[in-house]
Amino acid sequence: MTQTPITLKDGLILRAATPDDVSALAEFNARIHGGGPDNPPEDAAMLRQWVHDLADGSHPTCDASLFTLVEDPAADGKIVSSMCVIPQTWRYDGVPFAMARPELVGTDKDYRNRGLVRAQFDWHHTWCAQNDIDVQGITGIPYYYRLFGYEYALNLQGYRKGTAGTLPLKSEEPEPCRFRPADAGDIPFLLELDRLSAKRNLISVAREADLWRYELSGMHPDNINHRTMVIITNKVGERLGFYSYATPLWRTSMAVLHLEFKPGMNSAQLMPSVLRDAWQRGESIAKRTNKECSALLLALGETHPAYDLCRGWCRVEGKPYAWYLRVADLPVFLQTIAPALEKHLSASLFAGYSGAFRINFYKGGLKITFEDGKMVGVNDWRASDEEGADVNIPNPLFLQVLFGYRTLEEVHHIFPDAYDKDAQNAELLKALFPKVINEWIWTLS
Repeated sequence: MTQTPITLKDGLILRAATPDDVSALAEFNARIHGGGPDNPPEDAAMLRQWVHDLADGSHPTCDASLFTLVEDPAADGKIVSSMCVIPQTWRYDGVPFAMARPELVGTDKDYRNRGLVRAQFDWHHTWCAQNDIDVQGITGIPYYYRLFGYEYALNLQGYRKGTAGTLPLKSEEPEPCRFRPADAGDIPFLLELDRLSAKRNLISVAREADLWRYELSGMHPDNINHRTMVIITNKVGERLGFYSYATPLWRTSMAVLHLEFKPGMNSAQLMPSVLRDAWQRGESIAKRTNKECSALLLALGETHPAYDLCRGWCRVEGKPYAWYLRVADLPVFLQTIAPALEKHLSASLFAGYSGAFRINFYKGGLKITFEDGKMVGVNDWRASDEEGADVNIPNPLFLQVLFGYRTLEEVHHIFPDAYDKDAQNAELLKALFPKVINEWIWTLS
């Protein structure tokens, strides 16, 4: 980061981290995020390793310079607050866009409520603007990140859970498939299946070969985000699919985080074998770490094709939480994703639409202009007596519609000031920004 250090209230110093700060940052985050009665002792060690992977040059997009820290000169320069951003590329219905993920946001309890996190968000948002990264997204505690311009706008996780009493853990027949660790030679296969799965979702992560290499061999096994990739093959070694699982148990649950079969496979025949293999691996992890494996989670999002195959075995449904998203410049972002919006129009009853569509945010708004189904302009706009809105929705609630998280009608149910001028406007908005229930978004960590 190129910003110069800033002196904050009480003489605290906000600055970008350097490689010399990595060990201290790791210890700070292990203490802030890994301590407390609700976190097992190993969480601190795994968080410490995550910081090292992000900051020491191992990571494909992040390094120490993308961490900020606040230090107290009066306390021997100790770190009292810190956060980072992890740049990555996401896709909006196949159209790539730049995104940065704020993470590891934390402040020492003796220094809270002094605006230290806000100062760091301002710093990182400035850096994102300088680097043409319009979208930021963060997972985290309820409400808090709304303070910095973020809004819940995308599903996060969701799962189906099975236990030893419900899963098909025994089979009288030979297994129809085999399982082996994924390696670098599998990357083209993994890329292919990942891209096919992305077509089921409005939002996905553009995980190219370098990111797969990092997942397979670049991330330290003790990183809290580490997962193991398993290739599913037939008896002669032909690849049929893959799944991944969280290397540390989620408390006492084995968590499967990704599952894809090659098109044309008899997935129903293979699924019981996958569940048995995952359960056995969970029990092995539990034995190695002196824990209990009490459940298997298919943590694949709110929806996934595998859920239909496992309805009788994984009977407990876990509802998703949500991503907070922020879009700094809506006209620029809409221009970026114009090909996707034009595709949505062409597949709707508004194919070939020409006209100006006006969205009122009450404090500002957008005017999107189309000619013969092509988006020819998008501008900041404000409603006036001469030119009224087609749709009214407070910003940032519009992000829920933009990212397919909620329809206007669903937002209106909670917020009456979100409404359309007439039914046709509502349908046009729905055509441009269809609701899509996303599966697990496997973000870069």
